[in-house]
Amino acid sequence: MKTSLIAGTYSGCGKTTVTLALLAHLRTQGLRVSPFKAGPDFLDPMQHAALCHRPSCQLDTHMMGEILCLEAFDRYSGNANVAVIEGMMGLFDGACGVGGKGSDVHLAALLDAPVLLVVDAAGMAGSIAPMVAGFADTARRYGARIAGVVANRVGNEGHAGLLASALQSLGMPPLVAWLDANAPGLAERHLGLVPPTFLPDFSGIWRETAPLPWGDARTVEAKPSSAFLLRGRGIAIARDDACCFLYPANLDWLRAEGAELVFFSPLAGNSLPGADALWLPGGYPELHAATLARSRTLAAIRAFCEAGRPVLAECGGMMMLGETHDLSNHPAC
Repeated sequence: MKTSLIAGTYSGCGKTTVTLALLAHLRTQGLRVSPFKAGPDFLDPMQHAALCHRPSCQLDTHMMGEILCLEAFDRYSGNANVAVIEGMMGLFDGACGVGGKGSDVHLAALLDAPVLLVVDAAGMAGSIAPMVAGFADTARRYGARIAGVVANRVGNEGHAGLLASALQSLGMPPLVAWLDANAPGLAERHLGLVPPTFLPDFSGIWRETAPLPWGDARTVEAKPSSAFLLRGRGIAIARDDACCFLYPANLDWLRAEGAELVFFSPLAGNSLPGADALWLPGGYPELHAATLARSRTLAAIRAFCEAGRPVLAECGGMMMLGETHDLSNHPAC
């Protein structure tokens, strides 16, 4: 599997915008693209999936461990031409120290994936070279390789030329692409990016200046389950705009263990499916408080809970179990 990992110098330098621009660019070439996200994140993968029309799986060497990351990469990159992994925070930010478990550099070294380093180049020219030099040298210490640079918030083509020349003058990885300062961005809210209900048009903003560096990723074939811990069990799962924080790998694990998953929408007022357990994922119930207040589903959820049956309610899903919701001071209201 040909792959690249998109990492940043810091959180907020433009990794997600660059990733979405690259995904759109690859899709216009007719390629089947498998997206991934480093770290525990719900929102970025939702953006990826909207563009690639396939799930974006999380890879976290701290929370999942190395073997599960390799297995997940093998499973979710199947039948794709290329795989693009969006990093988290800065390249060396992990669970602890510099380049520890959970960091992008640790994942890149594990997968043997070349790194595209995103640099916010606004107000920068020659200084890009020593900055990249430091990142490239440190990445080598951790067994990873920065193979190219993507400059974000570039003023114009002349500015991009200055950046490319500066990198070349110090023998640094080349400038492979850039995005100009007027490229469409993504709105943010208190939990990060907004859901991908209306994505900007990211096609045509990827300005490629050199061939993209792809690597042959290391994988481990996933072993099928033999325990079938949940054979014959049904799990009702809320899934709509109010309950949208779901990791694809968790759903697939439940299926692999024999569970039957039945989805329903509290926003639509669906009847609660007959099931042995109930899962209310996180999301944005506060944005749909009025609709949920009228939903017939909440009464059924209450009855399920009061019957003493198993319920997993996370984040926004837990909010839905409250008797009242005072949203008067909420940022979304």
